[in-house]
Amino acid sequence: MVKVWTLGCKLNQYDSARINSLLAEVNKDIIILNTCAVTKNAEDEARKVLRKIKRENPQAIVVAFGCAVKASKDEFEKMKEVDFCIESEDELLQKFSIKKRERVLPHFANRTRPFLKIQEGCNGRCSYCIVPLLRGKSTSRDLDEILKEFREFLSCGFKEIVLTGTNLSEYGVDLKRMLNLIDVLKKLVEEEGDFRIRLSSLEPKILDEKFIDFLKENQHKICPHIHIPIQNGSEKVLKEMRRESDLEKIKNFILKIDEEIPFVAIGADIICGYPTESEKDFEDSFNFLNSLPISFYHIFTYSPRKNTFSYNLKTIPDEVLSERKKLLLKLKEKKKIEFLKKNCERKMRFITLLPNKGYGRALSGNFIEVRTSKIYSPNEFRELKVELKEGNIPFGVED
Repeated sequence: MVKVWTLGCKLNQYDSARINSLLAEVNKDIIILNTCAVTKNAEDEARKVLRKIKRENPQAIVVAFGCAVKASKDEFEKMKEVDFCIESEDELLQKFSIKKRERVLPHFANRTRPFLKIQEGCNGRCSYCIVPLLRGKSTSRDLDEILKEFREFLSCGFKEIVLTGTNLSEYGVDLKRMLNLIDVLKKLVEEEGDFRIRLSSLEPKILDEKFIDFLKENQHKICPHIHIPIQNGSEKVLKEMRRESDLEKIKNFILKIDEEIPFVAIGADIICGYPTESEKDFEDSFNFLNSLPISFYHIFTYSPRKNTFSYNLKTIPDEVLSERKKLLLKLKEKKKIEFLKKNCERKMRFITLLPNKGYGRALSGNFIEVRTSKIYSPNEFRELKVELKEGNIPFGVED
């Protein structure tokens, strides 16, 4: 029996689900760890998990797979706990003599909401990012193929499908047909059925009034939830990161979508401690982020990655980094509570999730996960009202 463990992003989750399907008939004791390499900590975590897997499953064939293997194959090949280091799906199929199939529906075990990959790779070269070196240039899936897989997920009974990719905003750049992300969404929302679509991260370059208008017109099918990898609130630092540095454009988009789609959830990724960030840069960034109606922040600590432009830059002292991260984490908590209070007493449509620790769980379109006293079957739409309990813990209750 093959088991697949996964670290890292939504795209890794999708890749693992494909492996689950492709290797379903293999009658061997194999454990595959799909690894992440976006930070050094992610690679360290992969090594730690591989040791744990072998310790608890000494007879199993242990496979290190994916991004961390591509980034540091020599290091993983030295591990006595690892039997095979495999970089790609094709290599994996070849190793275990599995015939490649043209079409396979990814099997999402123990997940209420499947991921659907519409593209892979990135044409950007942000100074700190190793991902384009591991995932390659942006490659879009054929629209008909996306539609077929979407329909298959719906026929399996899934009610929320999450579109994912390395860089969703680049969908279509490599295709002969002039297509973009909105073209994909237009086709998907035309499908019949009671479902909704959630979008993964969107780069600032795709975000404009046309995009807001489309989301506003299709709120019945597309979750009011946008996640933007802003990464920093200083134009100077963004330029040094080789990223979109027009903060005025980003700010105007966020204010506009917040005005046009009430109660929209706006998430943002922020890198703390980029090497060139001065004290003034951090203050500028913090003030910019604090001024926006952002609901959720993901705070990442800068991690030097080999073969990236910023790898040899002198890093910020640990004590300075620690202080800046504390301030950002406080801001993250403040913004989250403000958003929860804004939604308190609202009745919304939730999708029920698998229960945890004796509570039911459900997720709103605008990305508020609530506990429920009643344990519902997963993958059902329920109308629930948000209430905040002690410690600002959100609960979903029926009227």
